[in-house]
Formats: sequence, structure tokens, C-alpha cells
Amino acid sequence: MKKVLIISTEYYDYFEAVENSFKSLGWDTKVVVYYYQVMNLLEKIIYNIYKILHKEKTLQFLFNKRVLKNYSKYKPDLIFVFQSVPLSPNSMQLLSQDKTLLWIMESIYEKRHIYEIRQYFDALFLYMKSDVERLSQESDTKAYFLPCAVNEKVYYPLPKSEEIDILFIGNLNIDKIQSERAMLLLEIVKRFQNLNIKIYGTLSPNLEKKFSKEFPNYKEYFQNKTVTPNEANLLYSKTKICINIHSAGRTEGTNQRFFELLGSKSFQIVNENDFICTHFTDKEVVVYKNEQDLFNKISYFIVNKKERKEIAQRGYEKVLKGHTFVHRISKVLEVLESKI
Repeated sequence: MKKVLIISTEYYDYFEAVENSFKSLGWDTKVVVYYYQVMNLLEKIIYNIYKILHKEKTLQFLFNKRVLKNYSKYKPDLIFVFQSVPLSPNSMQLLSQDKTLLWIMESIYEKRHIYEIRQYFDALFLYMKSDVERLSQESDTKAYFLPCAVNEKVYYPLPKSEEIDILFIGNLNIDKIQSERAMLLLEIVKRFQNLNIKIYGTLSPNLEKKFSKEFPNYKEYFQNKTVTPNEANLLYSKTKICINIHSAGRTEGTNQRFFELLGSKSFQIVNENDFICTHFTDKEVVVYKNEQDLFNKISYFIVNKKERKEIAQRGYEKVLKGHTFVHRISKVLEVLESKI
């Protein structure tokens, strides 16, 4: 049996979906996760101390040491790096003696440390087509488009109660782009304040100050907290319309939320991008072109339960047929066998 060493960040435990996919495809697996897994109680204590002291470089050093120890002991046939793991160039030089692949669900140009070690990978799998094209022009690095996927063990249908009219879960204030997302959500609240609207995501003090001036009752709608994956799946089951807003700078990459909502058999209205419009029809998912289109579609679908249910069902069937983690890892192995 072939062996794969999976090196990953925590990233909502998606590394478990990656590991399970390799296992289902006949691979033996070993996983090393950045300051998540610990080998013993002493290491756990040390890691927690360094985290409290914000000694990130020390944590990274210890992590690289643990990666190399596992690599030497496990002797894998393949190293699969998932997300922006802080691997050092020295570590990558040793790991690259075997086939080494990367899958990242962010722009590689936003993760400088990954970009700077790209030459050590036999192939890169990126979720934005523009990154694939740009990287191919810069060097002879082999780069392939690989979108996000649904983890159907976490996001799956639950009995629908639909007590929430409109739901949004996501980042609100990481940067200027996310703040624009927050302002769009505030506009939804203003226009549909008679509906039961729940918005989950932390607000910065500046956003809270701005919201309080524009709409003093915003706290009735904005929950100002994050939720776990299991909590999110439960909230989806209670909702009529889930809103999904991609960041303005990532129109060529489809976010993880899109697949999660489909996997939970929830109805979503999402801003259009090339991937969605190419791979899904308006019978499987509803997209909006601009703010007014979004408001119009909220008004229409909030009172059309039958259509919501039918669209959600077709989207659910579509995502399970071709957009799970097993489908993505199968594509990776296909490239590995035929092109690397």
C-alpha cells in the first residue's frame, strides 16, 4: 500500500477530509498539523507556552522539526501539503527528495512564504485560475486549477425548520474588502428588517461604531461571533435563504462556503463568478449580478418555498456527484500518475 504524509494547517479540520479521501482511495496516511497535534504532554505544554507568548517563529521551528522526524520515520511515497503551512526552505529541500504536492485554497500570491518555496513542489494545485496562469508565465512550475470541495461528513442535510429567514456566516472585517461585505449585509438588514436575519462574524470596533450611527438596532441582526462547522451546518438547516458573498478580489475562485451550503442541501444566493456560472445552472444555484439583483431575488425567493426546495435539492445532488474531497484528491492522483 502506498503511503502519503499529509502536512497541513488546522483550517477548520479540513485536513481530516483530505486524509479520509486518500484512505478511501487506497492510501495509508500519516498527518502532521501545524501546532495542533502534539506527541506528548510535555510538547503540549511547551506549545501552549509559546502560543501565549506569541513566539510564532519558535512554534514554526518546532513544527518543522516534527515534520522531518515524521518524514524520516514514516518513509512516504508522497508528501501532500495542504494550505499555507510554514515549512522552511531547509525542510522542503529534504522533503522534495520524494514527490511533493501542494493544494492551497487561498491565492498563492497572498501567502508569501508558500510562494517562496514553490520551486520545491512537483506540482501546485490552486483554487484560482488566474494564479495558475500567472505562475505558469513566471516559471516552469507545474500548476493546476483545483477548486474547493464539500466535506459531506460535516456538511449534510438536517431536518429543515426554516425559522431563520436570512443567514450569513463569514468574515466581516479582515480588510477593506470584507468591510464592504459587511456594509452590503447592513443594507440587507435595513431593507428587510421585518424578517428574522442572523449574521455571524466578528465586527471590528470601527465597524461597530459605523453601524451604530447608521442603524442603531444592528445588534438585533449581527451576532458578532464566529461559529464552528457543526454549528454552521445546524444554522443552515434552520434557514430559508443563505447569503454567500465572495470577496471582490477573488471572483475567479469559489469559496468553501459555496460547497458547504450545497452539501447541507440549503438554498443560497451567491454573487456570480466564472466557476459557478460554468459548472452550475440557475436550476441548481441562484446567483446575483449586483446589489439590486440580490435584493430582488431575496424578495422573490423568501415567499417561494417550493422553488427554494427544488433548487437546493438539485444543487445538493450536483455537489455530491462531482465536488467532494474524494473527487479533488482523485484529480490530484490522476495528475500525479499521468503528468509528474
